[in-house]
Amino acid sequence: MRIFGFEIQIKRYKRKPKTWKKAIKPKLNLDLDLIHQLKKEGVSNREIARRLGVSEGTIRNRLKELNKENQLG
Repeated sequence: MRIFGFEIQIKRYKRKPKTWKKAIKPKLNLDLDLIHQLKKEGVSNREIARRLGVSEGTIRNRLKELNKENQLG
């Protein structure tokens, strides 16, 4: 396509077929009791994540799960 004397290329994107689905990640099998114990000892989320080899966000999410279970149970 030519605009104002310059040649430009327009990319056209196709829609993904409906048959493509997102891959579901398997949930990591982490010892929630160990995470809870370390948190009680005052260890930071970052340090717990480093020790277990996962991200800090994963630890945060697991702690949220533990809190929900404790509130419900």
